[in-house]
Amino acid sequence: VKIQWEGQDKSIALDKIIGILFATVSDDFEVIYEIICVDGSKLRFYNLEMKADGNCETKLNNTLDFISISKTNIHRILFNNRKTVFLSENEPVEEVSKNILIFPLKNWEKDQNIWKKPLAIGGKLYANGLGVHSTCHLKYFIPDGSVQFISDYGIDDCVVNKAGCIFKVLVDKKEYLNESVNSASGVKSITIDLPLNCREITLVVDSGLNLD
Repeated sequence: VKIQWEGQDKSIALDKIIGILFATVSDDFEVIYEIICVDGSKLRFYNLEMKADGNCETKLNNTLDFISISKTNIHRILFNNRKTVFLSENEPVEEVSKNILIFPLKNWEKDQNIWKKPLAIGGKLYANGLGVHSTCHLKYFIPDGSVQFISDYGIDDCVVNKAGCIFKVLVDKKEYLNESVNSASGVKSITIDLPLNCREITLVVDSGLNLD
C-alpha cells in the first residue's frame, strides 16, 4: 500500500496492515474518495469500505444501493479531506478589469459588490464572493487536492436597470459555462467536478445585450 505523508510517497507491505481508518480532522472537512481504475477511468465517492478480501464497496449518493468494485479493477485509491476555500481568500494570478459604463471607475471587490455593499442576488445575501463588473476576467491557481468548484452567480440586487452580462467559467482553458444573465434571472448556480491535476480556473464576465 502506498500513502503520501508530508509530501512524500511511502510504501507499507500489505501483510503489515491490520486495517485502514479514514477520518476527518474536524466537522468542517468532508472526505472524498477517488478510485483510479486500471483502465484509466476515475470514480469519486463520499463513502467507501474496503473489505477483507481487498474489494471495495460504496453506497451510491442519495440512494440505498451499494456497488462493489473488484480489487483487480483498482489501480489506486485517493482520498482528500475537503474544506471549502473561497476564491475571495486568494489573489488572482491574472486579471483584466475594464469598466466603461460607471464613473468614477470602480474595481472588482472581495466579499462585497463594486459599490462596497453586501453581495446580494435575488434577495439572497452572501458573506463571501466576488463583486465584479463587465468586462472582468479573473484567473486563479487551483489548490492541490481540489475536487469541485461550486458557485452561485447573477446580477447584484443593487443594479436597478435591466442589466445583462455573459458569465463564463474555464478550467485549464476548457469552457464549462457560457450563459447570458440579466437582472430578472435571479440566482444561478454551477457545480464543476474538477479534473485531476487541473491547474487554473478563469472567471469571465463580459457585457451582455443590455450591458451591466
